[in-house]
This record gives sequence, C-alpha cells and structure tokens, in this order.
Amino acid sequence: MGASYTSKPDTYKTKLLTEPPYASPTLDAPDPTDSSPLYTANRAGKATSVTILPRIEHDADLARPTLSFRWVLLCFALTLLVYMAFVPRFLRYNSPPTGDQPFYLLDTISLVQDGDLELSNNYANLDEEKFYKLAPHPPDFVGMSAPSPLPRQLAVSIARPPEELYGFHPPGLGAMLVPAWIIGSWFALWWPATILFMCIVGALIATNIFLLAYETTGRKWVAIAVWLALSFTSPIMSYSYLIFSELPTGLVAVYAFRRLALGWKANGPLRLILVGACIGYIPWLAVRCLPIAAGLGLYAVVQWWRSFTPAHVPAANTKARLRRAWGAFREAMPENIAGTVWLLMPVVGLLTLMAAYHLSLFGSIAPIAAEREGSGVGWFYWPWMGQYELKQFITGAFGLLFSQRFGLLTFTPVYLLSIVGIRAMFRTHRPSDRRLVWWIMAVSLPYMIFIASYSSWHGDWCPPGRYASSLVPLLAAPLAMSLAALAQSKAYKVLFAALTLPGFALMAVMLYDPRTMFSGGTSAVFDWLALDVHSPLRIDMRSFIPTFTAPDTVWQPLRTGWVLVVSILLVIAGMLLLAAHSKAGSLRTLPRWSNKARFAVTAATLTLLVTSWSFINYDFLRPKTTLEYVNQWELDPSLQTNGSIAYFNSKVYIPRFGDPQGDGWLQGDVGTFDVRTGKFSRLQATTMDGQPMVWTHPSSVAVGPDGLLYVLNNGEGDRALIAMEPGGKIVRQIELDTKSVLGKGMYFDDEGNIYVADQSRGVVLVYVSTGGEPIGTYAGKEDVLNNPRGVAVDAKGNIYTTETFNRIQKLDEDGDVSAVYHLYCMPRYFAAQTLDSKWIESSCNTGIMSINTDGNYVQLAQYVGKGPRPTSPRGVTYGQNGILYIMDGANLLAYKVTH
Repeated sequence: MGASYTSKPDTYKTKLLTEPPYASPTLDAPDPTDSSPLYTANRAGKATSVTILPRIEHDADLARPTLSFRWVLLCFALTLLVYMAFVPRFLRYNSPPTGDQPFYLLDTISLVQDGDLELSNNYANLDEEKFYKLAPHPPDFVGMSAPSPLPRQLAVSIARPPEELYGFHPPGLGAMLVPAWIIGSWFALWWPATILFMCIVGALIATNIFLLAYETTGRKWVAIAVWLALSFTSPIMSYSYLIFSELPTGLVAVYAFRRLALGWKANGPLRLILVGACIGYIPWLAVRCLPIAAGLGLYAVVQWWRSFTPAHVPAANTKARLRRAWGAFREAMPENIAGTVWLLMPVVGLLTLMAAYHLSLFGSIAPIAAEREGSGVGWFYWPWMGQYELKQFITGAFGLLFSQRFGLLTFTPVYLLSIVGIRAMFRTHRPSDRRLVWWIMAVSLPYMIFIASYSSWHGDWCPPGRYASSLVPLLAAPLAMSLAALAQSKAYKVLFAALTLPGFALMAVMLYDPRTMFSGGTSAVFDWLALDVHSPLRIDMRSFIPTFTAPDTVWQPLRTGWVLVVSILLVIAGMLLLAAHSKAGSLRTLPRWSNKARFAVTAATLTLLVTSWSFINYDFLRPKTTLEYVNQWELDPSLQTNGSIAYFNSKVYIPRFGDPQGDGWLQGDVGTFDVRTGKFSRLQATTMDGQPMVWTHPSSVAVGPDGLLYVLNNGEGDRALIAMEPGGKIVRQIELDTKSVLGKGMYFDDEGNIYVADQSRGVVLVYVSTGGEPIGTYAGKEDVLNNPRGVAVDAKGNIYTTETFNRIQKLDEDGDVSAVYHLYCMPRYFAAQTLDSKWIESSCNTGIMSINTDGNYVQLAQYVGKGPRPTSPRGVTYGQNGILYIMDGANLLAYKVTH
C-alpha cells in the first residue's frame, strides 16, 4: 500500500540564512506555508543555516512523495524477511494458537470448506485439528497448552434457527485469511500459512510507517530511524505472528489516513476506491473500531472540501474567499463528484453488507449488546457515570500505558517521545503539521477513550499493547518530526536510542521464547528476565512495575508514581532540548500570550496527571488492616479449589467441591488439618448406624450455634446439608428446597437461620435451622447476583454477599441494597471473628480485605513478618486468639489481624 514515486532528488535542502525566508503573502504569491524552515545552529549557538521541510500542497497535510520506489520495496522486503526468519521459532514454542485466534481460524475454515459462516458442522467435525494436531511439530517442539476440543465462543444469533451456530467475532479477519489458508492447504501447512499472511500485514504496516515518517519530514534517515524503532518492537512485531484483528485494522487505518493526508487530488480513482474499502472494512474486522472508521470518514469529507477551495485568498476578505470558493467548486464539480463516488461506493457497499449480515444474525442492523454464548464480553465504565466508574476509567488509561503485563510504554517506551514530536509540530511554520496532529487525535482518541472505559482494556490473553496496535503506526509522524526538529541535538538522539533499546530487548525475549507473549497474573516477559535459566542478567523488575488487574495494595502508589514521574521527566527533557533549539531559531517564535497559554496548559496537564494518580491510589493510601505472619503449612494440592473453610477445636475443615467433568463435576470431599500437630487427613462422614457416607459436592463448612459442624454437601434431598460431630458422625441431614447444586457460601446467624449463596441461581437463600422451603430470597441490586459465593451477616441483620463482578453487596433485612463495595478484585468468601464484631474479612483473588460494617467502607490489607503473603486466597476463617487462617492454593497460612 504505497504511493506514486519518482527518482527526484530528496527535497530536504539546506541554505545559508542571509534573509527572511519568505516575502509578504499576496493573493497570487506562493503560499509561504507550503514549506517550512527548521534552523540549525553552529557551535556558538547562532543560527547559520536553514533546513527546509518538504513542500505541502494547500489541500494536503503531508508532502507528496518524491522517494524512489526502490526504497519502498526495500523497506517492505527487509521487514518481511526479518519477520519470516522467526516464524519457525514461533511455531516451535507458541503452538497451537490460543486466545481468540482459533475462533478467527474457524471462520476461515468454514468459508473455505462450506462457503458459509455457520459453524455447527465445523465444531462437530473437530475442524480445529487442522491447527491443533496437524500443525508442524519439529523434533525440538515445545508448544503451549490449549483447550481441546475447542470451546464454543458464539454469537447470540436470535434471528437464526437454534441448531445454527455463528462465531461471536465479526468475519472480516476470517475472510482475509482465506487465500492464505487455501495456499497453506496445498502443503498441509494451514495455520503456518496464515502466520505468513500476518507477517505480510506487519511488513505493510512497517512500510507505511516509513512512508509516513518520510512524508512528514522529507528525511530518509529520520524515516529509517522511526521504521526501526516501531517495526521491530511490540506491539507491531509481536502481533505480526498472531491471528488478531488489531494489526489488519492498523494497516487499513494507517493507509487510509496517509492517502487522505496527501490530499484528495493525490489519489486517482483506484486509490480512492481502496481508501473507501479500507474505511468500510474496519467494522468487519472489529465493530468496536467504528470510532476509527468514523474519524477517517470525517477526515475524508474535510479533505474533499479542501480539494476545491482556493489556495491563496486573504483571510480578511470574506466575500472574495466565498466567491473564489464557489467558483472553484463549480469548476471542479464533475471531478469532485466522480471522486466522491469512487470513495463512497465501497464504504456504502461494505456497511450495507454488514447491516444485512447483522439483520440476518440478530434481527437488527446492529449487533446485540449482550454476552456471547459461553463467556462475558465485559462491561464499560463510562467516566461520567459516577466516582467508581471514573476511577476505573482512569485505571484503564494508566494500565494501557504502564501495566506490567500490557502497557504500551512499558514495552516500547520510545512512543513517549511522540509528545515531543507533537510539540514540535505545533511549533513549525507549516499549518499542515498542526492539522495532522489534530486529525491523528480525531482518529485515535475516541477509540482509546472507548477502550480505557472497557473492563477488559488489556485484552485478557494476548501480548502487550493489543488495542493500541491499531493506532500506534500514526505516531510515526510526531516521532519523525521530533527527530527532524532536533536533528542537530546529539542529546536527543541519545535519548531516542535509549528509549528504543528496551523495546528491542523485550521483543527479543518474546522471540527467544514466544510463550512469553501470553501472560498470566504477571508479565511472562519480566518473569523470564527474573527467573529463566537463559536470562542473561537475571534482572527482577517485577517489583518496580505496576500491575493494574491485580494491584499490590501496599506498593501500588509507589510503583505507579515513579513510572509517571520518570515519564514526565523524560518528556520534559525532550521539551527542554526542543526549547533550546527554538531559541537558536529552529522553530517559529510564538507570541507572548501563547507562552502564557503554553504554561497554563502544562500546569493543567501536570495537575490532571497528579490528580488522576491520587484518585486511582486513594484506597491504597488509606489505613490498612495489618496481617502479621504466624505460620504456614503445605497441604494436599487437590485442595487448591477449596470453598468456605471453618475452624473448630484446633482443626481447620476444608471442603473441596470436586473437579469439573463434562457437563458436571466429580465428587468432592472434606479435609481436616490439626494446627497443633500439623497432621492432615480426609474426613470420613458416617451415618448414625455407622455406615460411611460418600460426599457429593462439599462447598462450605460452618460451625452452628448448637456446636455441630455443618457441611453444605449440595446433594439431593436431605443430603443437601449435613450436620455432624467433629469426628464425622452424622447427627442429622437437612433438605434445602429450591437450592441448586452450586450452593457455595454458608453462614449461621445468632438465631440459627442458615444463609446460603446459590451461585447458579444468583441469589442468597435463607432457611430455618431445619431447612425445607427458604424463608427469604435475596437477589440484590439487579434482581440477580453475579456468581455469589460468600455470605455473611452482621449484628444488625445486614446480609453481605460477594460477586465475581468485583463487588460486595450489603442488603438489609428486607433485601434492599444499603451499600455496594466496588473492589479491585473478585471477592470469594467471608470470615467474621464474632457476630458482634464490626469487621468482616473477605478473601479476594489478589489478597485479603476488610469490611467495616459500621462505617460502610472497605479497608485493604498490608502484610508484615517474614512469611509469604496470600496471592490468590479462597477459604478464610478465624480461629483462637484472633488468628486468621487462609487457604491460598494448597497452602494454609495463619496471620494475626489488627484493624
């Protein structure tokens, strides 16, 4: 995707500064903003020469290319060769495809084999074997684990017959992969052929990056520097090996943007058709990218209008400007109408086809805003909806930049210098540079705001910078201008290189072991650097870089603070270098009011950043519950999936629900651990006549007011709840009507009533001590709880229930919501020291937190002592002397708690 190129000499020229570079503008004089000087200085600091940026037509925002096509071809070929060189290593480690990749490939298979997008036969025939078992496995194959058979990820296709199955993702990427899949089938290399296709997409993006940098500055060395910095780092290089829609979206976006920025008249009919096809195809790749398509569409309208407006009409002469504009419009009417048709034809055609596709699938022209079948699509935290939503939005924005797992600047810090380039573009003599910045923002910011609001802003299971990869190619323009404006600054070149090298190094780790592209709780790349035997330096940076999906409650403020301060200082360093060269004459002089405005904008920006940092770290800076380490025991690994535990007579009782199998679960059991002797055993329940009882699905153990142990067994009939003596002798069996098999947490109030969190039904059920029909059903704020697990009751009769929706709801005795505690994690189970205590502890997937029932607030925890801290706790219970016992995986931890 290039342009028309000639072998004309490079338009970047230098001449001695002996007179003002431009004469006063007149109606017919050449536009003084068609080219722009960037002055350079001698050793004495005096301006001695002027560097001319390339001339830009009045209706364009980029210079028309005068570069030999050999450069374009060389750039594409070198990039592709480098990318392809690592494909064998990628297939050795990162195989089979995981995440969203198999679902795009399944669409491709259906299109090739069946000529449709209906997937029921493809799932039935296990067509995923073509990229699972039939993928190449060399002798030194390492590979990755992947679910087999492939789980379904389907659209809620209410307008289709129920036996038909359609993929959740738009079919645009699957359709693009069809030629590669067909060619790959000739060699039984289906999936590897699609990887080569993605490498071609990445190489085309790299070529557009090179061209955008050159068309902005006119300097080959600048274009080469930017091409190297962006093309061989994350996210562009990492996603060139993966079947995700973001990189193809980035290709069509940067190409359409470049062609529009070159001016309407720079594009013939074929290019206008291609630009229109790029804009119209973006929603086919990802509906969420509609803001990008809308921004490009608006840019096309503006560039079309500018194509027939006069080039040189004094701004003060309004009548002359209007007459000239109308005359030019009438003269160019046939040509402009034809150009409009060429561009609109593919846009309208592709959007109409998408509306028809949605109509056939959902019964409406837009997709249903509902969950995909089998897994949730997430939710949005719109910042104007409330304080919690604003905090989540700011957290997402920070995470997109600085996250240890997914942050763009964490893995490619050179992008930070695009801010310096933006500043330089506002200081050149070319208005086109400022227009280019505004249009980059118009195309990019709405989409990135949309992504920052999304609960899955990180992309879940993917390399870093997933969603940003569609737009970072546009940053080639400001990065190039920063180098051009500071071409004579060795300090800035060193800074640019210093921020580029970490990107190369971290990308090298991903290429050395491509499994590190996918991360779990922490960044697999930084885990490799710290722990892997092949790591050259064994540098552990994990404690310095923040995580936002599972933040450290103690160190998060410091970690987010230092990366923010360092980023600000690096930008300030670039700005100071820019200011020094401005004094030497390299950039236009701004009026005094502009300097005051610049100071105001800078102060406001810094204030906003500091306020945002304070806002997202407010909970981490408040007083915390202190957990002082006491002891640790390693138990049976099968207990990692434990439920709500209980302490009784120096023993901790640990239920295990049972592992999933098919559409059900295997039988579980109950373990006991004596904290005095350190002995673990399985609890064998016996009936009153001495016969052993087989556990069904134990999920919770609690001590009743009568001093008996109660096990929520989740069996049928009277095997739902078992009351027994500590040794396992059953005293009675209790039936709990209407409860599903997924009863999770259990709690007794002081009257002996039983509270059960039913995860399947999404309710809390209340029973009298003898069971039977529930005397109360509580469903919370939305009339259904989101996977409730833990349940507790305070001294005033308020009910607390955890939800995997990252929150805890507090309900009064009538079931009305009296408080909602929004959390940074997924809460699980509760532990209360006594019913009269104003504190309730809750386990979370990242640690422990405390609820103050009187003050209605959540308090995070800090850990002291030499022992470990819980990483993903489940069951929690209080024992003697205020000791809190925590099941963390297969480990039982003991802490002394101080609020």
